[in-house]
Amino acid sequence: MNSIPPTRGSVLAPLAQPSEQPLVQRCHAIAGVISYELRRSITPWRIALWGVMIAIPVSLAVTVAYQLRGTLSNDPNVKMAFAWMLYILMPQAITMLGMLLWATPIVNSELESQSWIYSIVRPGGRQAMLIGKYVIAVLWTSSCGAVASTLAVPMLNLAAPFYTWLALVALCVLSSIAHGALFAFIGVMFQRRAMVLAFTYTVLVEVVLGWIPAVINKFTVAFRLRSLYFQWLELPMVEFLENPEMLASQTSSWIHVACLLVGSAILLAAAAWRVERAQYRWQSEV
Repeated sequence: MNSIPPTRGSVLAPLAQPSEQPLVQRCHAIAGVISYELRRSITPWRIALWGVMIAIPVSLAVTVAYQLRGTLSNDPNVKMAFAWMLYILMPQAITMLGMLLWATPIVNSELESQSWIYSIVRPGGRQAMLIGKYVIAVLWTSSCGAVASTLAVPMLNLAAPFYTWLALVALCVLSSIAHGALFAFIGVMFQRRAMVLAFTYTVLVEVVLGWIPAVINKFTVAFRLRSLYFQWLELPMVEFLENPEMLASQTSSWIHVACLLVGSAILLAAAAWRVERAQYRWQSEV
């Protein structure tokens, strides 16, 4: 039986030989997808969108710094407000928006572009496609947050500029990993309404429930990121709350990091398992 040869530009063209172990073969396939998608994603549209996502928080930081220039910017409370503004803009707004745009439609974009065939004709091709495109989405989004933080931090009068920048960059990476796995899972499970469901989840759970001082917010990504920010910058807890632990936990930072990474791994594994067994309707069949 003749096998289907990989076409030029196929995302799975650089595959391993059949004699190699399955795990090595999968790793080679994922590396091939990452290499191909990285080259394909460098387009004027993607670069322009990346630049806009950087420009918005940086322009806000410049505007706030100009409006509060002088003696007011030296107030400790104002400095803390600057730090919280950067947190909301970078690890929260930018990364959630980036992963919503680039991680949620992983499966649907392949179906719409009619390139899904290259994933289903190879063993493990669907999983390689999912994980490879997920990695590219994390790279684009986390780099966007890191660059925006690098440009915005010097604009504001912060108590600890270097540590604030370091915390923001680290949280942008963690936020991209966690939200990317979550949105990729939603995109795999609900391919047709992925963007709507992911946006609804973001607003209701991460934005609303994530900031409500209740037990349920401990199951959100926002709670873990906020707790890390509190600890890394040694910010004071909110005094008017009866139980400040509901807003941010003083548990070891390694536990928060582990919760984010382990949760992301579980969601990504579940998405990989599902995408390998799901039957999606082709765009031409609709």
